[in-house]
Amino acid sequence: MTLATSVQRSFARVVFALDSRLRQRNGVFDYIDSPDCILRVKLVRAGRRIVLSDGVSVDPADRIIELHYRNEYFPSMGDGTTVAWARRVARLMDVSLKELCQYLLTRSDLDDVAAIRAVTRLSSGQTAQFERLAARFGFEPVLEPDSLGGRLRGLGQNVIGLLLVVASNPRGAHLDLLLRPGSPFYISRCRPEERYRERVGRKASEALS
Repeated sequence: MTLATSVQRSFARVVFALDSRLRQRNGVFDYIDSPDCILRVKLVRAGRRIVLSDGVSVDPADRIIELHYRNEYFPSMGDGTTVAWARRVARLMDVSLKELCQYLLTRSDLDDVAAIRAVTRLSSGQTAQFERLAARFGFEPVLEPDSLGGRLRGLGQNVIGLLLVVASNPRGAHLDLLLRPGSPFYISRCRPEERYRERVGRKASEALS
């Protein structure tokens, strides 16, 4: 093991320990313990009224699910954002959303959750590419009002996000991440349930048999 590798691993352990404490404090949790799942979730209030393209409306006080990356399981870029890397990310995202549907199916206390939100920090050159990927899974961009409080929270999230990227995927780390605004994408809960109904239903039937 080289000195650089040893330092990188030590740094990663410290960052992931900090991230774990922050997740506990902020209510971010894993809904399945699997290395193939690259998402974790948090229950939050929508904070504003949103009407999605399929007609589903969400009021400010309604609970929604907010998605967070499991950075320690997110595929390393290795040689960069290659086609193979993009395909792997898409496959793991598919698995992660299917497992989220399975989780929601078993939680009657979350029946009131009508939508899922993902906030991604994108550079100007990444926006169109991510929108295509998000649309593949049914997510749609929703503009949110700008505010000083929102910008300050975003800056704090960007700092932690950059540390996590450096710890787990150094090739993907860029200082401009600190200044990237949050780009929220939403999907109604019913859309992934329709997408994964057959697979989720089959798994639930097998669990009960």
